[in-house]
Amino acid sequence: MYLQCPKSFYLYKYNYHLQDKPSPELLAKYAHGHQFETIRDKLYPGGILLKPPSPTQWAKAVETTTALVASEQPVLYEAAFAHNGAMCAVDVLKKDSTGWQMIEIKSSTRNAAAFWYDAAYQYWVLTNSGLALTDVILVQPTHELSVGSEIKTNYTFISLLEKACDLFDEIDAHINNAKNILLLPQQPDIQLGKQCEKPYSCKFLGYCRHRK
Repeated sequence: MYLQCPKSFYLYKYNYHLQDKPSPELLAKYAHGHQFETIRDKLYPGGILLKPPSPTQWAKAVETTTALVASEQPVLYEAAFAHNGAMCAVDVLKKDSTGWQMIEIKSSTRNAAAFWYDAAYQYWVLTNSGLALTDVILVQPTHELSVGSEIKTNYTFISLLEKACDLFDEIDAHINNAKNILLLPQQPDIQLGKQCEKPYSCKFLGYCRHRK
């Protein structure tokens, strides 16, 4: 969110209630995106789900994740990590004979740069938290899934480890900049533009249009 628009990032932190109400079409897209859970359970069964019932309980999820990693629980869903004010939840954290693998699951066939930065950010958090990763894997269906379709497809497994390493210092700079954005006394003055729709439609678009 910060990379797409610092203003949206600021509003999400301090004015969450100003988000647009989701349209029926957007709700359908959300449901489509949540198909990753079905893909996750199919490809990596038997994991322990660590997503807390409330966003206020993420700190507890981090503690639980740390304990389960120490005990080498082989498959974790939504494993939570935090470092220096930055946190993330990993779709799948898997331990095998080579070590720990971080796995990002997408229900879209797009190979958008946003996926790279998302994975690189999580790699940054996990690495700085002290967890050595042997791979960062992006899982995508070989064919685009339609909304409501039954998941019967094959998948591609793409290593993003090299990309995550290449972006490591850039992510570090972005995190420092993001912290500075949140210290501002008011929202950044950013005009409407292409960033409002790409790579994702902004949830504060109606608010910004009204204030234009």
